[in-house]
Amino acid sequence: MKINILTNVTTPDIPAFVDVEKPTLREAMKAAFKGTSVFPDPSVMDREDFSFEEALELELNGKPYYSYEKGLDTELKEGDEMKLYLIFLGGGS
Repeated sequence: MKINILTNVTTPDIPAFVDVEKPTLREAMKAAFKGTSVFPDPSVMDREDFSFEEALELELNGKPYYSYEKGLDTELKEGDEMKLYLIFLGGGS
């Protein structure tokens, strides 16, 4: 199943779409971040205490993912659109 991905930045790490067999938001996120430096090990997304809010904001079809009853386990359908807003923190010296 093809799920479209939009981001607030252009990066070759994150694809424009993913193909997922198990159509949930969690699986689409894992596919999107597989092999990237953002989440080098996407299996961490399977943990119950997994949190990504410090690194990015996630919307599904224009609504925050947490507004869906099942959150990351929300089932997807063909043509759904994920929006990933990467959060950049300044700092350092």
